[in-house]
Amino acid sequence: LDQLDADAQARLMAARAHVEQFCARHRIPMLERPDASNGVSACWSEEAGESVPLIMRRARHSDLVVVGRSRSRNQLPDDLLERLLLKCGRPIMVAPARATQSPVGTAMVCWKECAEAAHAITAAMPLLRHAAQVFIVSVSEDSDNGALAAVDSLARHMAWHGIHAQPRCLAPNGRSVASVLYGAAQDFRADLVVMGAYSHSRIRE
Repeated sequence: LDQLDADAQARLMAARAHVEQFCARHRIPMLERPDASNGVSACWSEEAGESVPLIMRRARHSDLVVVGRSRSRNQLPDDLLERLLLKCGRPIMVAPARATQSPVGTAMVCWKECAEAAHAITAAMPLLRHAAQVFIVSVSEDSDNGALAAVDSLARHMAWHGIHAQPRCLAPNGRSVASVLYGAAQDFRADLVVMGAYSHSRIRE
């Protein structure tokens, strides 16, 4: 138990030092409460207790949750991202392993007629307004033209927000929807992919 406690304290100190060094390097002030400058700032917070309920509560009290993909054992559950998606009720940004040149250079919006996709677009609007290029991609899962009409309609809606999006309707040609979307993101060199989560059952998703 003493060794576990020592390991936890070492991780805590390393994490705090990492945040402080990052903020110092980029001249980001660390503040405990808002000030009049209304600029970018950061704060450090630490809480003791069971990790998942504490993270879930903090996520629900935030505008956006940013998480990385775990590369090592960090005393958090392997399904933390899935739990947040299902239960925190906030938009989640999954950070890539390496930083992109511009997080809002080219954005790809994955569209399906469901509430989850609509919620994702609403949450991503501040980023989409700053994107240099926006593609709206839908995968036609049937033979009608519903998907094409949907992305055209969504592009017209986004134009009212000053976003000039390019609609694309892709045929699966025997591939899974995930494979089609992954290929499209590669083709467009997308820096940001916007999509809803869990429109299917949790097992299928």
